[in-house]
Amino acid sequence: LENGVKGKFTYLPCPAGLGTVDDAVEGFTSQELTALNTLVREEYSKNYDITPEIFTHSLAWDSAKKTLLPFTEFDWMKDQSVETLTDYMAGALQILKNIGIAATGITQPCYFKGDETVFARAVLAAIKQINGFNHTYYFLHCSTEATVRSTLAIENHQDDEFVVSVVSASQPDEPFWETIYGDAGDPQQMADYYITEDGSSGRFIELLKTRSPLVFHAHSQTLYSNGA
Repeated sequence: LENGVKGKFTYLPCPAGLGTVDDAVEGFTSQELTALNTLVREEYSKNYDITPEIFTHSLAWDSAKKTLLPFTEFDWMKDQSVETLTDYMAGALQILKNIGIAATGITQPCYFKGDETVFARAVLAAIKQINGFNHTYYFLHCSTEATVRSTLAIENHQDDEFVVSVVSASQPDEPFWETIYGDAGDPQQMADYYITEDGSSGRFIELLKTRSPLVFHAHSQTLYSNGA
């Protein structure tokens, strides 16, 4: 906020299947969970759109039984219909809505190996169903090409419906990833991936030369780096 950074922030509805943020999450007191929900809803949302990264970012979630299924959600999703994916996404969006967060899009964890048209249609249907938006987006792809552009996955002028696939213009394993385990690597060298101290090179400079948007991703846990 102090530096005017804007973007998108993931907030998991059911982190690792440990419970839902509108009810209780194992490892958090009710006071801690309330404080976290308030922080995301009232502070992060000032400069960030909030999206679920589907339900758990790990195993698929059975909402009816409130239990984990024995396969990852991103592998399970590839074989599902538009209707099933819509229900799954809508469930994640509803949990966030229950704590006062109207998510504006969907972030997909890891990958999606199914039909992306089916995926995009489900994103639009779920967002319309829960939050009433007909302009939405999803995060799925990364690109290291010289020129990077987000694309229209759905373009329906007649009904004023649009879904944008927002592409991150950095490598999938972002440079700070190794710091998740604490004091690992040289932060200055990692930052040089994006832009060197003298501003002469780095991924941002490459993108500026092709007039590409500087869209990139990072992770809260790698920026915090277990306190390192």
